[in-house]
Amino acid sequence: MEDRTIFGDTQVARNIYFNRAVPYLNQPAVGTTPATATRLSITPANLAILNKLYSNPNLPGVTTPDNLGYLELWVLHTSPDDRRNPTITRLFHQIEKQQKASDPIGLEDILHTIYGDIPQSALTATDRTMLNLQKRKKASSTSISTEPTGRLVPTYLSMKKQIHLSIQIEVNYPGTKSKAKQKGVKEVMIFMLIQAANLTTIPASSTFLYVGDMKRGTFTQNFTEAEEGMAALFVMQEKSTKGVLSNFTKVFRVVIS
Repeated sequence: MEDRTIFGDTQVARNIYFNRAVPYLNQPAVGTTPATATRLSITPANLAILNKLYSNPNLPGVTTPDNLGYLELWVLHTSPDDRRNPTITRLFHQIEKQQKASDPIGLEDILHTIYGDIPQSALTATDRTMLNLQKRKKASSTSISTEPTGRLVPTYLSMKKQIHLSIQIEVNYPGTKSKAKQKGVKEVMIFMLIQAANLTTIPASSTFLYVGDMKRGTFTQNFTEAEEGMAALFVMQEKSTKGVLSNFTKVFRVVIS
């Protein structure tokens, strides 16, 4: 999932998102309707991490900002007196999203983990709206023709760069070094699935989740520390200018490190 697609591309947009999503995920049971976290199979441990990151005011007598939650840091970060304070700025960016491997995970990181564990069948239309989660795009048996003969060009994915908890993949079109979209292609979509590294079976392509679009032939996916050591499986699917979907590419598999 591309972070900005879900959470917003500005601090204000992300603030609005967090203030909507976190309370929603904490909605209690009402009558016969179970609590949102229960209904969406969110573990108590992950919910506790989320809530502490979201709000964690200092205990009486403590004045340092190091352990404050997002809500408390937002107040400081947006105040005229503290918004240029480098310590506040650093802590605020860290709690939004993990900046370095040595940093603790941030709100975006734990939400990615939570969303990745939710069964797609459990999500209602309201859930998707409140959490800004796109419905999984379906594959089609129709192939995009990018050659005069009508044959499907056998494109494939490969590694461009891997750093700690971040993988950048690229598309390869046989017969050309160009990474540009092929003629007649409107979207180049990436789908991903994470599984234990010791598993050798490849799940059905319909179980992969849409995580974003290729940009200039490359796509970057960031991971959490909890996902380190697991295997990330990627496939690509193209959508033509007429809305026709291609088959998925062959799975590209890499261990997260």
